[in-house]
Amino acid sequence: MDTPRTIKGYVTALAANADETKARIAVETDGVAYHVIRRGAGVDLDDHLSALVQVTGIVYQDEDENWLINVRSYELLEDDSWFEDD
Repeated sequence: MDTPRTIKGYVTALAANADETKARIAVETDGVAYHVIRRGAGVDLDDHLSALVQVTGIVYQDEDENWLINVRSYELLEDDSWFEDD
């Protein structure tokens, strides 16, 4: 059985694909894009493009060596990285 992993990153759009079963978004962190599988909690992430999130789910690679994540839960995080304290 696969162990769930927790990843913190930004929700980004992927290139359009005619196959509705393919990922449309990814959670990107440290130069790695984890393609979000379109079922379960991952479906709701479409509504949060560019948001900073923490997702928990099963991570694996497909035959094209893309990283995929089957999201079990997620949390929207406050992104204050743009704020500089004077």
